[in-house]
Amino acid sequence: MARLFNALGGTFLAFFQYLGEVVLLAADTFRSIFTHKLRWKLFLDQIVEIGLLSQLVVVITGGFTGAVFSAQTFFQFNKIGMGSATGAVVSVAICRELGPVLTA
Repeated sequence: MARLFNALGGTFLAFFQYLGEVVLLAADTFRSIFTHKLRWKLFLDQIVEIGLLSQLVVVITGGFTGAVFSAQTFFQFNKIGMGSATGAVVSVAICRELGPVLTA
């Protein structure tokens, strides 16, 4: 019985310790929004690094994903005689569904 209470108590203590750390992190983050000065040079460098310099990864990932998606769509559409609709379906699917996922 004592082992059960020790296990439950340890689990609850670990959970509340983690919860307390998350609350402290959120409080520090919120406080730093108003107290720290924004370093514009560093901020803009990070935007360039994250946005512009990652375009190659986005283009390569999108290209290969689009190629595989196109091939699979064509194979299925060709079975029912709609192979010519592959381009339209793939372009709509990539733009609406996969594009935002791949760039995120």
